[in-house]
Formats: sequence, structure tokens, C-alpha cells
Amino acid sequence: LFLYLPILLHSQVSPSYSLDAELKIESKIIHINQKISIKNNQKLVLDTLFFNDWSNSYSDSKSPLAQKLAEEFNRSFYLSSKKNRGNTKIETFQIKNNPIKWHRLKNQIDIIFVVLDDPLIFSDSLSINIKYSIKIPNKQFTGIGFQKDLINIQDFIISLSPFYDGKWIINSNLNLNDNSLIKAPHKIKWTYPKNLHLLSSMNKLSSYSKENIKIAYYESKYERSPKFIFSKENLIREFNIKKTK
Repeated sequence: LFLYLPILLHSQVSPSYSLDAELKIESKIIHINQKISIKNNQKLVLDTLFFNDWSNSYSDSKSPLAQKLAEEFNRSFYLSSKKNRGNTKIETFQIKNNPIKWHRLKNQIDIIFVVLDDPLIFSDSLSINIKYSIKIPNKQFTGIGFQKDLINIQDFIISLSPFYDGKWIINSNLNLNDNSLIKAPHKIKWTYPKNLHLLSSMNKLSSYSKENIKIAYYESKYERSPKFIFSKENLIREFNIKKTK
């Protein structure tokens, strides 16, 4: 079941994100150490949490995304080699440094759920630490991914699904450009090759270079799904505008 609704209200469960991400350009893999802080703002007790993992929507020809592309007579995904497809590989999923079991929905492989040992009651918070890697897909499928000297990524991190009126909204990636994720604070530290330029929808705080890498810090207090473009060419242009009388 895919439920798509316009998100007009504040979520009843609020997240914030902190990530340490490293891009390996040769393998087109992003290694991520991530912390998600979650607060329960409603009086229902939560014993299960759902997460969007849209990077994994590229991993299988039976995914909702692959089926959607097939309905649009786009055969590029079915005919592509494995190296051009994306996926998510999770190494650890922890609460208070203790491993917690995670699962994928049977018919929605880009949705993760966890059953909490200690349910989250009203006004309480918890932090989840996830270590995982993302294989970046070829850009030809949806416009998101790699193509020659350009990498365009969005909807790429594991994010808490929205919760409204006592229900989780568990949307799979269908390439509809209508991600219903909650606007939330994000902090991201990027490590990437020195010969690349990085453009983002987030605010850049600082950056520096050492040896063959760059390290850059980004922050946003109200972001739904951060967007990043890595390129060998600087996509930022400066223009001199003459004053007119």
C-alpha cells in the first residue's frame, strides 16, 4: 500500500539528523555514520518505528520503483548491469550502543522498520546510530545518481517516515518528486576527493583540504531531503551586474 498525502501539519514524531559521510568516487559508494534523534510529541506510545531508505529502491527489479519504471515503458533499469544499480548495505543499527533488529517491508524494500525493546512514550526521546554504505545508481534511471563527471544525489539517507493522526506514512520511492519526509534539522560532514566541487541545498559552514581530500560541513534547520551535486567542473558562476540608472 502506497499512501501519498500533502504534508501540511507538523509531524507528531520529530527527528533530527547528524551524519559523517565519505564519498569514494572510484567505487561510487558513500560510507555513512549517522545519528537520528527522535522525539515523540504525541500521546500514543510508539513500539515500532519506520524509516525511508530510498537508496535501496534501486537494488532489485521487483522494487516499487522498478515496477513504476516498467509501467512507464522505461526498460533501462531491467536491462542495466548490476554495477549501474544502487543499494544500501547496513552494517550496524544501534540504540544506546546496543544492536537492534531491523527489517524491510516485504513488498517495499526501501522501507525499514524496527520494533523497540523499550517503547517511546509521550515527550520522550531516543537516539539511533546507523552505520551503512550506499551504492550510487546510474543517473539514467531517474536523474538521480552518477553520469560521467557528475554525481547528483538526494533522498539518499535513511530517514524517519512521517507520523500523522496515529499512522505512519510509508511511501516508497516512485520517482514522483514528492518526498513526504519531515522537514528537520540536518548536520552533515562530507569527506570527498579534492578534485571535486560540491554544491548543496544546505548551508555550507566551512571547508578545508588536506592531501587528496576535502572536508566540508553543512547545516540546515529546516530541510526535507538534502540535495548534493559533486562535479569536476565548478557549477557556481559569478556574474557582474552593472548598475542601471
